[in-house]
Amino acid sequence: MLLKDAIEAVCVENKWTPYAIEPMPDHVHIFLGTKTFHEDVLGSLKGQTSSFLKQCFPIYSTALTDERFWSGSYYISSIGNISGKTLLKYLAKQWKEFGDPRYELTIAALHEGQKTLKNCNPS
Repeated sequence: MLLKDAIEAVCVENKWTPYAIEPMPDHVHIFLGTKTFHEDVLGSLKGQTSSFLKQCFPIYSTALTDERFWSGSYYISSIGNISGKTLLKYLAKQWKEFGDPRYELTIAALHEGQKTLKNCNPS
């Protein structure tokens, strides 16, 4: 997925550790490790990914009336040491809400004791 790859590239460039990048139909969940100030992370992610996507899809530059790719709203939280199991449960809840097939895959993975996102993408 192009958006996920763009977010990963920004993380690598800034030496942040992306633990999970999960685009949803109307928002994106990004779990990453960083010592950088949260708003600086958000500014870099939004700015660099919107520039990249506008280069890939020039129609965005003319289709967006206010020139902004991302909404001005956001939610940032510091979660400390979150377990992989907790993260998977949270994402499963989101996937269920949107009817995403990864919900069933994630629930099965949790029952098997899996604690990462490997093998949770539908083929």
